Amino acid sequence: MGTSAIAPRACGELVETYLKNYGHYVAEERAISSLFDGLKPVQRRILWAAWTQLGLRPAAHSKKSARLTGEVTGKYHPHGTAACYESIVKLTWQRYPMLEGKGNFGLPWADLPAAAERYTEVKASTLLQELFRDNAITPLEDTYSGENKEPTLLPTRLPLLLLNGSEGIAVSILAKIPPHNLEEVVKTLLLYLRAKPPTTAQVLATLKGPDYPEGGELLSGLSELKALYETGLGSLTYACQYTIATDGKDAKLTVTSGCPNWSLNSFLSRCVKLQAEGKIKWANNESHQDFRVSVCAKSKEALNSFVVPLLTRKVHYTWIALDAKRQPKAFTLHTYCQQWVGWRIEVVEKRIRHELASIDQRLFVERAKLKALRNPAKTVKLLQNANPLSSVMAGLQIDKEQAEVILGMSLRSLTPAGKAAQEKQVGGLTQRKARLKEQLTDIPKVVKHELIELKTYFDDRRTLIKTH
Repeated sequence: MGTSAIAPRACGELVETYLKNYGHYVAEERAISSLFDGLKPVQRRILWAAWTQLGLRPAAHSKKSARLTGEVTGKYHPHGTAACYESIVKLTWQRYPMLEGKGNFGLPWADLPAAAERYTEVKASTLLQELFRDNAITPLEDTYSGENKEPTLLPTRLPLLLLNGSEGIAVSILAKIPPHNLEEVVKTLLLYLRAKPPTTAQVLATLKGPDYPEGGELLSGLSELKALYETGLGSLTYACQYTIATDGKDAKLTVTSGCPNWSLNSFLSRCVKLQAEGKIKWANNESHQDFRVSVCAKSKEALNSFVVPLLTRKVHYTWIALDAKRQPKAFTLHTYCQQWVGWRIEVVEKRIRHELASIDQRLFVERAKLKALRNPAKTVKLLQNANPLSSVMAGLQIDKEQAEVILGMSLRSLTPAGKAAQEKQVGGLTQRKARLKEQLTDIPKVVKHELIELKTYFDDRRTLIKTH
């Protein structure tokens, strides 16, 4: 991949042509995700409301979905609650859900819808906290009513666009990005923090391919993966996981997973027709806690000829997302990784400088308090003057803001224990400041460390990879 990565020419030219002719409409297009936080506007508003307004946390109790839809549509998203609730449901279906659902949230592979919002509840997943660790520097803008603020981008530590994928309409093109495994994505991004960009071979050795929540098996080979990752355009073929075994005179096929774009209802309907035509004996949905569908025929040949083709799907991908200016832009895996890593470096630097400024402001006050505590007799004497504010300012050589803080101190703090506690606090702040200044000298190292910390959330791949 490296510097010789193929540009997404076909997709890029199509986007540029549309922008040239219909650019004045693009600003209103919000149906695709951001390249950086990987979220659509409605998703961003839902997660923002869940975290900041309802206080949903991984360790907290769940709350009614209706409360969340009301909060979002009332303050941030001027659209119907039905559409908002649909987005909430889909957030619970993702490869790495940001929200955990309680109650009947349906089954996407079985075309089963979720129960009404008044019956279901949601809570924050453990991963959701990674979107808000840098919340202090979240860029905000006015909501549609001007009464509240909403984020333009969440400074997430998760590369969500690759983790959960995205699908939407952009410039009259269906933008579609597949989900991937967190461990593989993190290891790939670490390659881009090195001095030399990785090659295509290095990336393909790390990022094995898409990883869907419904499982399945990726049938496409390295050449098709390479074309998709290098151009942002391509198609991959998937199949449901299944086994075929003989049982006496009959053969039985057992399906144990779905795959992308595959519908159980559609499959069972086709099986009913095959049964009516005498090509299979029967088909039965045996799913309970686990996915399981059985199909019986007179021979393996009949199953391979008539049933197995129904378990395969080809999925077409077009990698388009909103860039820093919130305009649709085609991208490749190489450009995504480069831009995301660069964005995280900017976010980390901004966060460190924001924290340094906060520490400097605190030290400005805390050092003045320590100065007063180190000479309590003098401080008490100054406080007894007719104009204590001016006396403290002159006697301790501090400014008005610091003097007002000292005037608000309790007598208990003027004890030796109070002095020791203050020295410990000032010392801790000074050490933290020194560490932050050290981090500023090598921000990519901080980004690398934060990516490695995500190993807490690593899990096994769900979509199997066919041996190439």
